[in-house]
Amino acid sequence: MTINHQQKLDENPVTVCIIAADEDSETAKRLHENFIKLGIKPWLSQIDVLAGQSPDHEFRNRIETSDRVLPLLSKHSLTKRGVAQKQLKKAVDIFQEFPTGAIFIIPVQLDPTEPLDEKLRELKSVKLYESFDDGFRQIIRAIDPEKVELVSNIDISQKRDHLLRENNGSFNDENRSHKRNAETTSIRDDDHNQLKIYSIDKSDIQLKAELIELLLACDAIGDPETRNAIVKELPPHIRNTIRYNASPRVHVNSIVNRCMDFENGLSSFIHILKTMEGPSIEMKRVENFFK
Repeated sequence: MTINHQQKLDENPVTVCIIAADEDSETAKRLHENFIKLGIKPWLSQIDVLAGQSPDHEFRNRIETSDRVLPLLSKHSLTKRGVAQKQLKKAVDIFQEFPTGAIFIIPVQLDPTEPLDEKLRELKSVKLYESFDDGFRQIIRAIDPEKVELVSNIDISQKRDHLLRENNGSFNDENRSHKRNAETTSIRDDDHNQLKIYSIDKSDIQLKAELIELLLACDAIGDPETRNAIVKELPPHIRNTIRYNASPRVHVNSIVNRCMDFENGLSSFIHILKTMEGPSIEMKRVENFFK
């Protein structure tokens, strides 16, 4: 029997305070929306602070009454001075008042950047950059275990379909496939009327590692279904050499290596990724990497 998740919504929902740098607001808003679908009450300054209100004042009020705090850890929130750093410090200070073993802070990693704070390092984090779907289920298990069974009843992987709707105006599979094929086989540089080339020196291990980290931050790469769809759009002589791996990092490493074995292989991959990922901040970082 299908469970109607509306029947499971609590009169007193679990409250979650999300901490995120502005650069990570897209992922934070996606989590915010999914929490609401599950009857969890989220708070995110980028959404819930009204014009004329003080973000700092609203955050202090909210974190004092929240059941859980969800800091999104990335190179932006951990290495740059700003509001996210200040909010994170406040959360850690409050956490020290909790008894040992209590769950209050649920660290969520958006990239492999590790926190310097010892208290945060002691806590098991959710590696959302490896798989959004799996990571989201881990988050829900830590917030409200009874709602884990409801996750399968909502669409938590909206990114791909949302972008395909914008690009195509239709969810028809045949039209969607035709649109992708047309774009990936004839994408042209607006300024030069020719296929834009993306390439790096294969022997430069450090450079390749940096590219892989940037790719892993893209939602289209983090979602296994979309990642496989990207591989299927590659020319047969490339895709047939790529082995699937459940680990996003291992799979992406294989994709990059195989694409670099063929002329313009990496360019084909990046152009296909652009159509799947859309104009996200993460995609812009990938493009800027080649400049």
